[in-house]
Amino acid sequence: MGWGYFKTTQDGSKLFFPWAARGAGYVIASEQDYQRLRQQIKLYNRVHLAILVAVAIAAEFFTKIGPAVIIIIGGFLSEKVYTAWVRRLLPRLRLSDEKLSHREVWAGTLKALKPIGPWTVPDPSVASSRTVSD
Repeated sequence: MGWGYFKTTQDGSKLFFPWAARGAGYVIASEQDYQRLRQQIKLYNRVHLAILVAVAIAAEFFTKIGPAVIIIIGGFLSEKVYTAWVRRLLPRLRLSDEKLSHREVWAGTLKALKPIGPWTVPDPSVASSRTVSD
C-alpha cells in the first residue's frame, strides 16, 4: 500500500506526499528513511481498515445508530490520528517544489494493488507447455 504517497524524481530523489495530490511534497533524506516511511504508511492503512471493519461489526451488534454512521465516525477519528502523526513527521523533512498529479496517485494505487484478473493470466502461447499422457 502506500499508494499515492510517494514519487521518485528524475534525479532519483524520493518524495513523500502526505496529502497525496492535495498538498506539497517532502524530500526523504535516505533510502532507509524511505523504506521506514513506506512501512509506516502500509501499517497505517492496514490498521485503518481493520478499525473501520471492527467498528462496523460492533455497531451492527451494539448500537441502533447503524454501521454507516459509525464507519464515518471511525474514519474521521482515524484520519485525525494520521494528521497528528504527519504533523509530527513533517518538520523533519525538507519541502519540495514537486507536485503530485491525480494521474500519478492513481498510477501508484494500481501499481500497489497489483490487480488480479484475466488481464494478468499468462498468454498460453508463452506459458510453459505440459503434455498429458494417457
